[in-house]
Amino acid sequence: MKTKVLFQLLALGFVTVVLWLLVSVFQISGGALHLARPSAQPSIPAPTNSTQLPPGLVALEPNTRNTCPQVLSQPDSTVTYYAEFMQNRSKNAYNYYHAKHKNEGEIHDSVVILTPISDSSDHLPRYFKGLCSLDYPHDKISVVLGEDSSKDSTTYETAVEGAKTIRPFFRRVDVVKLNEHVEMVPGSNKHERIFQVRRRKHLAKSRNKLLHAGLRDEKWVLWMDVDMAYFPKDLVQQLVSVQKHVVAPSCLWITKMREAALYDRNTWKETNNSLRFQSDKPKHMVMLEGYAETLREFLPEYRTRGEPYVSIDGVGGAVLLVYAECHRRGLIFPPFVYEHHLETEGLAKIAKDMGYEVVGLPYLEVVHA
Repeated sequence: MKTKVLFQLLALGFVTVVLWLLVSVFQISGGALHLARPSAQPSIPAPTNSTQLPPGLVALEPNTRNTCPQVLSQPDSTVTYYAEFMQNRSKNAYNYYHAKHKNEGEIHDSVVILTPISDSSDHLPRYFKGLCSLDYPHDKISVVLGEDSSKDSTTYETAVEGAKTIRPFFRRVDVVKLNEHVEMVPGSNKHERIFQVRRRKHLAKSRNKLLHAGLRDEKWVLWMDVDMAYFPKDLVQQLVSVQKHVVAPSCLWITKMREAALYDRNTWKETNNSLRFQSDKPKHMVMLEGYAETLREFLPEYRTRGEPYVSIDGVGGAVLLVYAECHRRGLIFPPFVYEHHLETEGLAKIAKDMGYEVVGLPYLEVVHA
């Protein structure tokens, strides 16, 4: 009798062990038995409603993870005006992302947006709202603002407060002081020709400092002016999808007559006449567009010719995408005269001499205030 009971206990134990092993290998789902497969990626704990969230996690629903609710909810009639104007102008226009990609969200490269700011308090609210409107994955976007030479003491503080508002919704948001200073004649216009060489050298130094402070491991650098009035929500993916070293869109401004006009005169293509003009000039001579009859061609001209991609020789900095590795290998904004140019235009000249492709996109339009 005892032997029979012992045998039953051993058999029960054996069955229990076998069942335990089966459960480890198989999982029961929907009434059927399936092989349990290891997860492709380790599970990540979902965000909670706690105010003490781990870095990088935000308590938002998945469909709103890319927005900054407090910023986007603020009314701004100028944003609406420019957006409506450009959307009507851009109906059925060429889209650089859709030309290469069938589905949304196929590009996930990391991008750092670098923005110099000076006396920019009035522009910062619209700037932050524009960033929040971008539909590129915000967890792939870093934002770094560099303040210098502001006579308005509130610029830095306004930028810091704005950064706090949007920081939870982006990969990284920082504000740095560049401590570059330029002396201007009180009451003078910074765009007067007499100040341009001094001003452009100063801007080049500021941009290089901001680049050094702001670029980390990102794949792309997107330079953007703080006073941009409009850019499309898919700006980043359109620029990145071109896959060139230096990429510039067409930068316009809207006249009082509600007409789109050329703003960026630093983005241009050389002509035979412009090259001939430079050929016998001393190396220290600086060429400045917008102050005399031009010898170059500008991006909007190519839109009328139906050319979506244009190899260009000069770029502006209102909106400019640069492959980060180019910067890491020495591509800077020259604060010295290089091939008769400074700053952004000088960068384009250096880039081409380094063997990099510099491309303009006449159908991708942004608006400067």
